[in-house]
Amino acid sequence: MAKSYSQKTRIFRALGCLAFIAVLGVAWDKIEASGLRVNFTPSVPVGLYRQTSIPTTEVSRGMLVAACPPPNATELGRRRGYLAVGPCPGNVEPLLKTVVAVDGDIVAVSSAVLP
Repeated sequence: MAKSYSQKTRIFRALGCLAFIAVLGVAWDKIEASGLRVNFTPSVPVGLYRQTSIPTTEVSRGMLVAACPPPNATELGRRRGYLAVGPCPGNVEPLLKTVVAVDGDIVAVSSAVLP
């Protein structure tokens, strides 16, 4: 029995999606090696970021940085599936965070971080 046009279309779309995912998987290492970082988490806006290395003396308030999580957060993040494989200790990816204080700032911590 011949398949209807809509069944063939769905099959071709599914195969196209699988091919796209395969190409993306192969290209992913090249994307990361070029210094690009894709963020899918809500901690910072979803998007494509370019990582560069700068001296710690040039880090300023409001800047977005990539930082390795502490060991207890690494374990929790891996268990819950929040952290992908990466170069940080515990074999996890660095987290993107906004700098809220720099050397010399006084920070009070309560239920919120206040400058």
